[in-house]
Amino acid sequence: MDLLVLVECIRQTFNPQTSKQAEQSLNQLQENKGFLLTVLSLLRSNEYDIHTRLAGALLFKNIVKKDWHEADKIDPSERSAIKDQIVDIMIAVPPKIQIQLSESVSVIADCDFPKQWESLIQQLVMKLSPQDFNVNNGILQTAHSIFKRWRHQFRSDDLFREIRDVIQQFAEPFLNLMKATDALIQQSGSDKAALELLFQSLLLQGKIFFSFNSQDLPEFFEDHQDEFMSIFHKYLEYQNPLLSDDDESNSLEKLKSTICEIIDLYTQRYEDAFPKLPQFVSTIWEVLTTTSSETKHDMLVSHAIAFLTSVVKQPRHQTIFASPETLSNICERVVVPNLTLRDSDIETFEDDPIEFIRRDLEGSDSDTRRRSASDFVKALLKSFPTEVTTMNLSYIDKYLQLYQADTSKWKEKDTAIALFISIASDSQVITQAGVTSTRLNVVEFFSKHVMSDLENTNNSSVIPILQVDAIKYLCNFRNQLSKDQLLQVFPLLLQHLSSPNHVVYTYSAICIDKVLSMKGKGKTPMFNPADIQPYAENLLINLFKLLQTNMSPEKLAENDYLMKAVLRIILTARSDILPFASPIATELNKFVEITCKNPSNPRFTHYLFESIASLVRLVPSY
Repeated sequence: MDLLVLVECIRQTFNPQTSKQAEQSLNQLQENKGFLLTVLSLLRSNEYDIHTRLAGALLFKNIVKKDWHEADKIDPSERSAIKDQIVDIMIAVPPKIQIQLSESVSVIADCDFPKQWESLIQQLVMKLSPQDFNVNNGILQTAHSIFKRWRHQFRSDDLFREIRDVIQQFAEPFLNLMKATDALIQQSGSDKAALELLFQSLLLQGKIFFSFNSQDLPEFFEDHQDEFMSIFHKYLEYQNPLLSDDDESNSLEKLKSTICEIIDLYTQRYEDAFPKLPQFVSTIWEVLTTTSSETKHDMLVSHAIAFLTSVVKQPRHQTIFASPETLSNICERVVVPNLTLRDSDIETFEDDPIEFIRRDLEGSDSDTRRRSASDFVKALLKSFPTEVTTMNLSYIDKYLQLYQADTSKWKEKDTAIALFISIASDSQVITQAGVTSTRLNVVEFFSKHVMSDLENTNNSSVIPILQVDAIKYLCNFRNQLSKDQLLQVFPLLLQHLSSPNHVVYTYSAICIDKVLSMKGKGKTPMFNPADIQPYAENLLINLFKLLQTNMSPEKLAENDYLMKAVLRIILTARSDILPFASPIATELNKFVEITCKNPSNPRFTHYLFESIASLVRLVPSY
């Protein structure tokens, strides 16, 4: 293949007037034998500008992703040549191209390593440098992308054999590199650029360490545990003003978070072989209680709390937390501050409501402070139920009294409700079934402190977050309320569907779906068509009105919670829905026409077609 032809085609894709024809030409060129090798020649050539080479790297990666797994798509001799060259090229190109080639190596390794690419690890090890960390980071990024798949694979002889073989080649140079990185960091304390590069390297090393230890504790890492853990402990405590002035989480911050994950892994899996655990408990506690509430620290704080949660679950280490003073400090300095809403949380509530809901309600917030703090409380309750309950109830009473004395302190009430939900649940909240058992009188608390916010649907001074708290409380503890009690609050949920606040009406739709999906005795539906018949039409009218707020394909499909509520109402109302089946079908058909233009949310599409199918099933019985 002619390299100049390839370069010209790529450059023509930059021009809107010639891009379509150029893409067609590139598709035709791909049929030529040796095409991918020609692209690699472009990438390693300094004669061409970075934009052309980067476009070539993206082209190479996309073809590898698409065709490498197909045996007949790429000639065997070309495959072999690519594997011989790609590592050398990857470490020699600029960082942006290096990232694309690293991903390509990962795709090829996923298919061919280890049996059809036995030389890969040796190729990577040979390129590690004691000084050039641009090269090292490219190698480490590639190694991380290959090894991280071990974390989630099923245990098998083949998997352990692969890990063992890699460790034999990689572990000793890996340890030496970590020591060299540590030494260079000590020498570069006043050089911000050098520090950023070195901490990026140490972060990748931490991730690789986690992957090596994710399935079992390899003998090499057990034998050299003191060396690895001494370095990790050092950088948990490391501070440097040059790396503290960034607005976003930097490599040092991410490294500390990764170290917390590593120590958490050792606590859960290898606690008997981890004598340094008490030392890390003390250090991570210090990190946790001295770290500010800025969002850039969220991941670190969450992983630090997760580590303490794992420790408190270990019977032999529970004495660390047993004293009343320690438990009081935990409640005051860890639990309550991290359950309290921050300005950044309120901004997300107002500016990105769907993201707020997904993180808060769906359980996708495993890396958020509030979820981690809640899990920590639950772990403490299992070991110290009386002490922890008493202490937290005192905080709840204090914050509720502050709100009652001054309603502008609504954040205190929000914290009190979040803390009560954490200590009242006898087990983790299960979003599909709700809380199944409790240790406190949740119905009494609902009547005294929550119901008023649920009833407050027309007051212009209402605080939307407190309304959300009330709906969420109802959703979580729905199993503790009787059917009659749930029917009494159902009209209030219907009214909240008319709220101008995106989060409030979405939570209402979610709660309606959860309540109507509840099962009675014999796993039969608790609610029948007669229960919902007075509300079904208005519910659907309000939900369709909300869905039609923005009829662009992306915005329509964004809020799949509303469409799921539509489906649940149709399934519950059954034949009672038929008198207005025709307008429902018209609305659903309209949504199909819009969604087909850009089906951006698979869940929305699923609920949409399930709604149509459910409606069709009902029609013959009319």
